Amino acid sequence: MSQSKKIQLAALVASALFTFSASAEVHTFTYDLDGAQSGTSSTGTGSGTASYDDVSGTFSWNYNYSGLSGTVTVSHFHGPALPGVNGGVQVGVPTPLNNPNIGTATITPTQGADLINGLWYLNVHSTVNTAGEIRGQLTKDLAVDNSAAIAALRKNIKKFIAKARAARKGGKLAAAKAFERKVKMLQKRLADFS
Repeated sequence: MSQSKKIQLAALVASALFTFSASAEVHTFTYDLDGAQSGTSSTGTGSGTASYDDVSGTFSWNYNYSGLSGTVTVSHFHGPALPGVNGGVQVGVPTPLNNPNIGTATITPTQGADLINGLWYLNVHSTVNTAGEIRGQLTKDLAVDNSAAIAALRKNIKKFIAKARAARKGGKLAAAKAFERKVKMLQKRLADFS
């Protein structure tokens, strides 16, 4: 086998092994905003989604609101706090406060654990309700268990890597390339789960 082919095969195997390493879990959340949760009589409402990558610490959000009695002055994600209880500011939403508001921040593992455990809320403050006009507790979305599908994909990737290696060793380059294409396709499917 030529040195070039050995390098290509080594890169393919390394890529497959990298895919097997521990991957981040991205947790997703939803929240509905209203005056009742904030302790105001505001008829304003809103809703949002958020995600948290537990390896990189990336916290992302997307929310919107309408019908507020005042002009929005500031928004914060607060915690740790149960519904109806106040907590400290964890992430301040940068200005300008666009509606819808989309942003990201990096949070600590401790903050992430509080978020996952349902102890964060978004508070939207206004000129009329300076302590917060509408509020919404972030609720973790139910996870879908994809472990069986992931295990099957990993098993097939290993199988096709072994077949590609055997085909190359036996001088069957066309068969080896076909197996390598299958490996890449399966790796792409596996990446869709992470």
